[in-house]
Amino acid sequence: MNEIYELCQASDFVFLQEHWLLPFELDFLQNLHPDFIATGRSAVDISNQLLIGRSYGGTAILFRKDLSNCVSILQTYDPRLTTNIGPVMLVCVYMPSDVGDLDCVLNYNEICWVTVLQHIL
Repeated sequence: MNEIYELCQASDFVFLQEHWLLPFELDFLQNLHPDFIATGRSAVDISNQLLIGRSYGGTAILFRKDLSNCVSILQTYDPRLTTNIGPVMLVCVYMPSDVGDLDCVLNYNEICWVTVLQHIL
């Protein structure tokens, strides 16, 4: 938390990847710095009420409150992707590992196209 606070002190935007927060813990992001607003996605599936192993991802974007009139949050449904839209589209993406198979290429392409299509629609 201290490192994120220091990043906020020196930046207008902070991008986080692999935060590992559960869906009901995402409000924690709002409390990392008093001058920042946060939006994020959890990659943890809690639907079966049993957490096993370590999940991937979880992304978030923090931005200064005084920039909020220039920022619109685009809701995404991919836990690897968090986006903000304003004069510039800001995307925080936790890309899948490249192990050299077709699934990696398909995952990469799907994440990129989701970003483009959501912006267009």
